[in-house]
Amino acid sequence: MSAVVYNIAKELGFRKSIDFLNESIRCILMGNSYVPDIDGHQYYSDIAAHECTGPGYTAFGKPLQNKTVTRDTANDWVVFDASDPLWTGVTVTARYAILLKDSGSYATSPLICCLDLGGDKVMTAGNFLLRFDPTGILRQV
Repeated sequence: MSAVVYNIAKELGFRKSIDFLNESIRCILMGNSYVPDIDGHQYYSDIAAHECTGPGYTAFGKPLQNKTVTRDTANDWVVFDASDPLWTGVTVTARYAILLKDSGSYATSPLICCLDLGGDKVMTAGNFLLRFDPTGILRQV
């Protein structure tokens, strides 16, 4: 699963405005009508119209659990990871998963990254487990 980091997240990272461990980082599922734009899309309100809808799925996704930030001195990078989120009893067709920081407002919740699921993932009244890359969600070199 490839990840593209939104430019707003890069900027906010340098400004120390995203605390991956102590703030709520959410994962939302996006339908195939969404076209990622790492420059133009900055906040949840920019993309909300393309979020998945369906029985069992709640808008604004799920907060990530068991988040970690680990320094890997052998590879000279830092890795952000979390438990794989699970949606139970959902009917959705997801094409992308987006991580964002929950600021408490849709208009100011910045997008962090867009994960390409490699095609439509269809779930009908079942469990949808989003499996993050086993080496971590994001790497900062």
